[in-house]
Amino acid sequence: RDAPCRTVTAAAKRECRLVEVACGERHTAAVLGTGNVFVWGWNDKGQLGTLVEGQRGAQGTHTPTMLKAPSELRFTPLRGLCCGPSSTSFWS
Repeated sequence: RDAPCRTVTAAAKRECRLVEVACGERHTAAVLGTGNVFVWGWNDKGQLGTLVEGQRGAQGTHTPTMLKAPSELRFTPLRGLCCGPSSTSFWS
């Protein structure tokens, strides 16, 4: 017996689409069609942007982690993405 097929809507395809990806020396960042940003890799210099203020050390990850945008940028579409050796930049 065949497994049931899963219907994927056009909206779901658009949301899961990878719009842009950039690589630094030891980290990667990606923007999805939804505007969500995911980062992974080393974080020894804070290049993933996941360090919490007041926290010591920077934990890297092999699993893509979605970034939380500052409240003033929450609904702003991203126009570009760039990674340096130990930095990550996004702009609208």
